[in-house]
Amino acid sequence: MLDAELLVRIPRNWMSEVTERFGLRMRIVDRKAYGSHGVQDLVELELGEAEPGEVLQVIRGNAFVARASLNPPERGRALANVSTRCMACHALATSACFLVRANTRPDGLLDWELIADDRDAVSSLAGRLKKAGCEVTLGHLKEVEDEEALTRRQEEILRLAFERGYFDYPKRVSIRDLAATFHVSISTISEILRKGQTKVFSSYFAEKKGT
Repeated sequence: MLDAELLVRIPRNWMSEVTERFGLRMRIVDRKAYGSHGVQDLVELELGEAEPGEVLQVIRGNAFVARASLNPPERGRALANVSTRCMACHALATSACFLVRANTRPDGLLDWELIADDRDAVSSLAGRLKKAGCEVTLGHLKEVEDEEALTRRQEEILRLAFERGYFDYPKRVSIRDLAATFHVSISTISEILRKGQTKVFSSYFAEKKGT
């Protein structure tokens, strides 16, 4: 498997507009296809001194944003749910590449870390992005062991499950919703969560034993 980094500039992308306007950072927590040529993003915003209402107004003012909402901020952070008509974002959501992490940079570029089966999957995605009018630069492309890639996937799924309230009581998200988010079966997501929790507990108790 391959670990790839793509630096992408999407024309009139709302994330770039918000970053340049307010200087805040954001991270894509979840992404899925929306309609035939769109994407729905769940994004964590580090608001800093920015006013949430003003940020939401700028997001909704973007020509490609179909709808957007912003949760009340906690400790300077907020979650935005934004649906866009974006060929570039849809290309990623429907590609053979798995998005591990996505962050904005001060220069307005989107930094995507991906896991893919082979170079063709990365090349295909880059080509579709360019056809959508994006600037695309390959940051790195390197081989990773299947076990290492799986560990990253476990970590990302476990983190998202925690952030979305799967471990809360009562649960704020169901295992069925998590399975749908990552396009896997319920039995697969359940096994990934079990292995992830085992690693967390093993690490925690090993540290406690050593103190």
